[in-house]
Amino acid sequence: TPPGAGVLTKLKTSIAELGVKTPLEVRMGARDQLFVVSGHCRLEATLQAIKEGAEIRAVPCIPEAKDTSEADRTINLIVSNSGKPLTPLEVAQVVKRLSDWMWEHKDIAARLGWKSVNSVKQHLEMLALPEGVKQHVRAGNVSATTARHLAKSDLTPEQQEELLRANEEENHRI
Repeated sequence: TPPGAGVLTKLKTSIAELGVKTPLEVRMGARDQLFVVSGHCRLEATLQAIKEGAEIRAVPCIPEAKDTSEADRTINLIVSNSGKPLTPLEVAQVVKRLSDWMWEHKDIAARLGWKSVNSVKQHLEMLALPEGVKQHVRAGNVSATTARHLAKSDLTPEQQEELLRANEEENHRI
């Protein structure tokens, strides 16, 4: 079961019974395409409920605030997210996007409400982890902090992967 699946199931049940109570925030794109800015989990839960037979005829939506920039949208993925929390690797992707836009680390930390630019550096380090280690983080087998420490060790990626696999087996045994 993916992380957050229980939250989505509860949301789907609530929406099937009561409908969508909090509007989705949307914006118009090119060629009149509608994009969800906020409310992705509500939309997914609604679509699942409809697929399972719920009669939902409309979903309330409100427009995104005028002059919202792509940077604002990116930051809001973290600071305005009241639904399913982003995983550490998803947060790292947001940090990388801001960094790619030439944002200073101190500005990223300030906009995300972090006390230290070290948090920015740590999230960017996560993206450099070997893919096998990232898979363990995504699966919840190891914390992002432990994975970062492991990546800084003298172990080869293969040794890191073996250590994580052994840790996972030990956790399942316990």
